Amino acid sequence: MKYIFRLFLLSILTLYSVGCQTGEESVPLQSFSELPELHVDLVNEFGEGDNYYPAMPSELLLLDDGSLVLSDHGSTTIEHFSSDGEHLGTIAREGQGPGELNPYFFMYQFSGSVFAARQQMSNRIDLFIQENSGEISYSHSVQPDRNAFVWGDLLPFGDAEIMAVEERDWFDEDSQVDPSDEYHQAGVDILDFDLNLLQGTVHEIQHPNPWVQRSETGGVSIFRIPFRHRDRILPRSDGYYWIARSSAQQFELYNPDHELENRFSIHAEPRAVGEEDLELRLGNIPGERRTQIESRVPSNKPAFSDAWADRESILLQVDRNQDERIYVLLDSNGTFSGRFALPSSVWIRHFADDRIIAFKRDSEVGPTIRVYQVDR
Repeated sequence: MKYIFRLFLLSILTLYSVGCQTGEESVPLQSFSELPELHVDLVNEFGEGDNYYPAMPSELLLLDDGSLVLSDHGSTTIEHFSSDGEHLGTIAREGQGPGELNPYFFMYQFSGSVFAARQQMSNRIDLFIQENSGEISYSHSVQPDRNAFVWGDLLPFGDAEIMAVEERDWFDEDSQVDPSDEYHQAGVDILDFDLNLLQGTVHEIQHPNPWVQRSETGGVSIFRIPFRHRDRILPRSDGYYWIARSSAQQFELYNPDHELENRFSIHAEPRAVGEEDLELRLGNIPGERRTQIESRVPSNKPAFSDAWADRESILLQVDRNQDERIYVLLDSNGTFSGRFALPSSVWIRHFADDRIIAFKRDSEVGPTIRVYQVDR
């Protein structure tokens, strides 16, 4: 009797297991190419003017009043534009003093009225603030210890805090990378504007490991492997934020207390990495070095390579070829609205309320800032 009961129980468990597997396999895969085409209008474009000659624009920030802040590494300046493209002034120029820039700097948005420039050589961080009048001025500097700065990104979070994504110092001799270990977990910390730690590791996200080459003379070369997954934090203006988990194709919405409010998954149809994809990303890398990198490239592309979010939507860059970049738009519940393409020379820097702000890089007429409106 006991044998019959065990056999019956085993049969039930087997049927349940098969049923679950069948259910998982029956989830339809989303083909991005089959999504409806969305119309995208170019509503504004501006660049060179009487007081500004673009050289190498890098970062583009949108402030609360709708004006734009642009970092230009070619001219070593930070520029201020109105929402209509009028050049309002140069905020910072090259120099060594507080509020001045050296040729190697990064720019981060702390809030809708505060942003920062980090000097790569000195590691000093200069904060700038926009007053109620609209004027932007240098506020103060923070000088963290060189060995203490281990954040790969600084992202806005509320009115007085930022999210800091930890990054390994790959130049450090202790940061040895096992070639078989493709990823690591990066912590997400909460800091105040002076970079004081308020909360440590509120989340962990997956980042790809690079290929690190160390020479016998102490030199270090770091190469990013294309098509690897990278999780992303997508801040919203209301203090909420998404975590877009690339390998899991999962999106998690958190409130300002870091509590999970919503979660959904997408199921993208696998897309193989082809020879044209490899040539586009590795074509300038010669010989044995390219062979080594190519051997570490995954066989399939990630579901998305970049992402942006506002209160209602999520925008994903899902592919890129010689001529264009492909994007898909979905709502906050994971329902796809459609797809569109922009020229490969256009780099999206901001997305909100179906409006896109991007750089257009053109070797003949020079770089410009473009504003698009998505019609859906």
